[in-house]
Amino acid sequence: SAASILLLAISLISSLSIMLAQMILNSFYLPEKKLQNQPNIDKWITHRMVVISLALITLTLLLYPSVTGMSVTDYYLLAFSGLAQLTPGILAAIYLPRINRRGFLIGLCGGMFIWFSTLMLPIFVGELRGLEGYFSISFGMQNWAIWSVEALLVNILLCSIFSAFTPMDEEQVSFARLCMADNVYVPARVSLKQKSVAEIQKSLEASLGDSARVDVSTALGALNLDMNERRPAALRQLRDQLSASLNLRLGVLAATRVMQQTLPLAPSTDKEPNDIYLIESMLAIHGNRLTGVASELNKLRVHHQEILDNLPIGLIAMAPSGEVLKWNVTMSRYTLIPAELATGGSINELPQPWRDLFIQFLQKHVPWEDNLRISIDGHERWFYIRRSGDLVDDDTGDRILLIEEQTQAVRMRQSYMENERLASVGRLAAGVAHEIGNPITAIACVAQNLHYQQTPAHIDTATSQILSQTQRIDRIVKSLINLSRGDDAELSIQQPVNLLQTINEAIQLLQLNGEAEHVKFECQVNPEILIESDAQKLIQIFLNILNNAIDASPDDACITITASQSSLQTEVTVSDQGTGVNETVRGRLFEPFVTSKEPGQGTGLGLWVVFNLTRELGGHVSVSSPAIDSDSGSTAVLQLPSKAHQKTINYEAT
Repeated sequence: SAASILLLAISLISSLSIMLAQMILNSFYLPEKKLQNQPNIDKWITHRMVVISLALITLTLLLYPSVTGMSVTDYYLLAFSGLAQLTPGILAAIYLPRINRRGFLIGLCGGMFIWFSTLMLPIFVGELRGLEGYFSISFGMQNWAIWSVEALLVNILLCSIFSAFTPMDEEQVSFARLCMADNVYVPARVSLKQKSVAEIQKSLEASLGDSARVDVSTALGALNLDMNERRPAALRQLRDQLSASLNLRLGVLAATRVMQQTLPLAPSTDKEPNDIYLIESMLAIHGNRLTGVASELNKLRVHHQEILDNLPIGLIAMAPSGEVLKWNVTMSRYTLIPAELATGGSINELPQPWRDLFIQFLQKHVPWEDNLRISIDGHERWFYIRRSGDLVDDDTGDRILLIEEQTQAVRMRQSYMENERLASVGRLAAGVAHEIGNPITAIACVAQNLHYQQTPAHIDTATSQILSQTQRIDRIVKSLINLSRGDDAELSIQQPVNLLQTINEAIQLLQLNGEAEHVKFECQVNPEILIESDAQKLIQIFLNILNNAIDASPDDACITITASQSSLQTEVTVSDQGTGVNETVRGRLFEPFVTSKEPGQGTGLGLWVVFNLTRELGGHVSVSSPAIDSDSGSTAVLQLPSKAHQKTINYEAT
């Protein structure tokens, strides 16, 4: 029994002396120590703690003879009553944010003064008989309960009074909010100068020496990160982990000095919001600690988070620096990039082709863009992207990108346009056969006459006639081939195209089947105008526009085609003298299956095809009625870029 009590006493003395030695070392010695000059910092700290602990034990033994006559219970009650003076500060830190630093310190000093005067001092000097006339209760441990309560009440009274009538600065308000029971650590959004784990380790070695390598390795293991990590949010988490571990080893003062010297944080401005990524991480871990209104708000946050994650369209939230704050489930499905890898990283570090897609869109400063084509391993996909925020001041706040895949809709639209193109080819088949038949008959006649011709002059004339008719057939066949070539997006070639030649080719195709016999064309287009575009798509565009103009024009009417060009844009106008556009369909001209013709006379896909093909070429089309400078008819205005329009990002995975 005596041995057990002895072992317990030795253990208690050792643990208390070591704790006090660590407090002294962390508060008074380590903050001024140049740790990088100490080769083995952990061994050095342990040695110093042992020395200080032995010194404290020695001091205790020297003071022991002067406090004889007290039992273990007296020592316990004395320590308990002294520590009780910290109770107002502890409760205020957790539940009373209005208690400030000055009130706490004044209350603590008042309470400790009464405790020291009435309980601690009599142990060393004996009973204070000179003061007994002023107090009805004697000093000393015989009345420890009364004096402990008195000291605590004075402490609480002074703390409340001075806190109520003295202001709190911003630092105290911040720490008061941070220490509340319902509070979860909310880190501010800051940036590190170091951009990799290797740079963090190298910077930390300047203050800690070789021990920095062990600290970084331990922190990486605790966070399940590796040395190749470069995500900004992950690096900030690594810094917080290093700071926490150094606080335990070196104390708050020394750890703060080391972190400020080696891994300083860039100063934040008032416009910068909190670090959303780390806030979400902390709430996911500590959300069950919240109570009351805070708990209900956290449940609402989780509900909204699930809504964003399960949206049927992709969502990306980005900081002004380009850091990804939110990457929902749909984006993971689109890109096959898990949210855990994308969130907290930079938009510039995404794999191709997504990096170029988002960067190019953000650089354009447009609110939205559709039909953005991506080629991955030979497979084509189309996307619509829209951004939030003010385009004029887009660098001062978070940005949200909404991404929706349009591949199925584009494929369906291409199928409709392909069917319309094939229908046009079918309508022209009879006229083509007739047009080819005429030169073939002429060739046959010339060939029969050539059999009876003997002179070289007649033979040369006959061969020239045959070559002329074959060239005519060649032009007709090429025109038909250009029209019948499939609209394969992968084979779409943008090259210099002669605008007048393209328009004349479309007119020739319309004249093959006799549809344009009752009208005449006035083409006022400069033959030197060249644009970089897709010739087949241009032919199909003009074919549909001119066909509508022909259907709306009366006999002997004139269809006028003009064009003008600048360095950036080429504008083509097609005006007819027909009846104009019906008001009932004027606002829906470019929608599919909208037509003012009688049933069976049109599908309503012509202008819809024109609208989509023009948009694919980077242009714009509009129709006005009545026609420009006229009281009747209508005018179609086609605006095309003079230079090649590219909206495709090609990427071959390796």
